[in-house]
Amino acid sequence: MKAFFDTNILIYAVGDDHRRDRAEALVNRGGIVSTQVLNEFVNVARKQMRWDWASVLAGLERIEAVVIDVTPLTHQAQQLGVSIARRQQLHIFDACIVASASLEGCDVVFSEDLKHGQVIEGVKIANPFL
Repeated sequence: MKAFFDTNILIYAVGDDHRRDRAEALVNRGGIVSTQVLNEFVNVARKQMRWDWASVLAGLERIEAVVIDVTPLTHQAQQLGVSIARRQQLHIFDACIVASASLEGCDVVFSEDLKHGQVIEGVKIANPFL
């Protein structure tokens, strides 16, 4: 199974949260993230979690050590994301995550933010904390 990780999974995997063990186990199996997800990780870590830059960089290093690939947010992914957002009534950033996963040939997007069990563009959404 080729997995794509949403930002919240990464935050839980390297943070201090009760969901850490499950998220860390998923991430340690490997998968794909986009540069968008990594940027969202930095934003959440700095603003919501109030991590200093050293902690943010350490978190990024841990993530990048276990993911299979980091894919850029391409123009093609952005265009598909807009189409998905329009059709599925999703926030554009969530839609671009699904678009990137689809274009990378992923089977699943692990996310706590999207509807569990839904299939969009051939990618199944799975909330691993249910």
